[in-house]
Amino acid sequence: MTTEDTRGTGDNAGHPPPLNIGIYEDEISLRPLVRTLWQYRQVLATWTIILAAIFLVGSICIYVFQPADRQASMEFRLIFEGADNGLYPNGIPFSRSEIIATPVLTEVYEVNELERYCTYDQFKNGLFVLESNRELDLLGFEFQTKLGDSRLTAVDRANLEEEFRSRRQALEVPQYVITFLRPTGLTTIPDELMGKVLDDILSKWADQATTQRGVLNYQTSLYTTSLLSQELVVGDQIVRADILRGKINRFLTNLIDLQTLPGISVVRVGVNRISLPEIRANLEDLSQYFLNPLTAYLWNNSLSSDANLLQSYIENRLFDTEADFLEAEQKVQSREQALGAYVTNGTVVNRVDDEGRISADGSQSAGMPALITQFGDSFLDRLISMAGATEDIQYRQELTNRVIESKDEKSGLQRERAYYNRMNDILEPILRSGRQGDLNPELVREADNRFLEILDGVVENVEQANAVYEVVSAQNLNPRTTLFTITSPFSVGTLFGVTPGTLAINSVIALVVCFMFLPLICLLHNYFRRQIRPADPQHQPGVRAEEE
Repeated sequence: MTTEDTRGTGDNAGHPPPLNIGIYEDEISLRPLVRTLWQYRQVLATWTIILAAIFLVGSICIYVFQPADRQASMEFRLIFEGADNGLYPNGIPFSRSEIIATPVLTEVYEVNELERYCTYDQFKNGLFVLESNRELDLLGFEFQTKLGDSRLTAVDRANLEEEFRSRRQALEVPQYVITFLRPTGLTTIPDELMGKVLDDILSKWADQATTQRGVLNYQTSLYTTSLLSQELVVGDQIVRADILRGKINRFLTNLIDLQTLPGISVVRVGVNRISLPEIRANLEDLSQYFLNPLTAYLWNNSLSSDANLLQSYIENRLFDTEADFLEAEQKVQSREQALGAYVTNGTVVNRVDDEGRISADGSQSAGMPALITQFGDSFLDRLISMAGATEDIQYRQELTNRVIESKDEKSGLQRERAYYNRMNDILEPILRSGRQGDLNPELVREADNRFLEILDGVVENVEQANAVYEVVSAQNLNPRTTLFTITSPFSVGTLFGVTPGTLAINSVIALVVCFMFLPLICLLHNYFRRQIRPADPQHQPGVRAEEE
């Protein structure tokens, strides 16, 4: 029988044979779900509009009625030398917290009368300084994009990295932004006043750092005319002359220390264009050619108001000088012993000789090749010894310098001891002869005039030395005469806790979640209406009729 005959007989004549339904028994059709949701299309559209309106109105209300903070900021750049390393020009450590330190904020708060708007604690807590460099950030984004290219070769990548480092180094100037954040509830500070306050903070910080902390001056001791106290105006003539001699010696020592500053010897100040070496020479001349002859004049004429008091003074000075001399002598001995013990204990590196050893002076022995190619434990030990040779020489040099300083101190004290011994020898015959008490007024007046002239000369030279120091500090440490510069104008803005972008994203996420649950709710409603409620006897007409 052919296929055509089979198709033409039976009840299924003219129709294809039935499909094998068992093959599709496990398949799930979504058509009923779609039909059901289509019946709820009006409900879905209505609730979609309602929910969108609710989220829109809610987002607007949240954004409008949320607490907002008023923010005022000003960007500035530190331009003093050493700022990139966290140091002031004279080497003192710098921290950005110093800009809003208590002394600075207290003065600014009082000057601008900010108590009308907020308390001091609110003002202080609202200020902060952050590091900010927009140009550096843009450079990083630029090269991050370039280096992200997968087609770059190793050579191109190395060239880009080198270019990035060079350009970054040129932009690594410390930039900061000072910001005042006014919390909600405080009285609004006028924008003009807030801009002045931020500028005053920077100005007061720079002023206090310069005048009070001396960040633009070298960290070296500098004596002023305050060292010349009132003791030099009244009192015993000989005692005053000796005190002035000691102070001149201190000034001279101070000038020797100042001469180590770079460029200070060529700086000239004042009308006479005097230099530091000339100031030092003038002080030495005042001591040698004016003060010493005056002291001799006072001794020769016994111009002392109280010889017994003068003797007590000389004996006290002699005792102190003797004690200082013995201390300096002990320092010399102890440091010489330390240096000798360090050298003799074998810590000094030996010179490279014919067997490959290294000498104390680091030079090679005659006939020794320039390059040693022997390797092994002994060779590595010699390399370690060579590496420590430089530190060894520096340490020995430091010990030697300390020995020299102690000997210089000892020599100066020995001279002082001899000076007071001489004064004591001169005083003894005066005390024995009784030549004291009645002083010649003319001699006293002449001695006073000469002493005051010498004192005025010392004061003038000390002031000139201070002027030289100020000029050198200004030239070397702060050629631009300021610590900072403003890089962007003052700006004021409102800082919200929730931004419009955040609200939009959250609203979209909430709508998507609602759209996912609305169809589910509709399907559950349909299932309850068609499957659960008809099964309830109370909702079946036939059952209700039988009961009646």
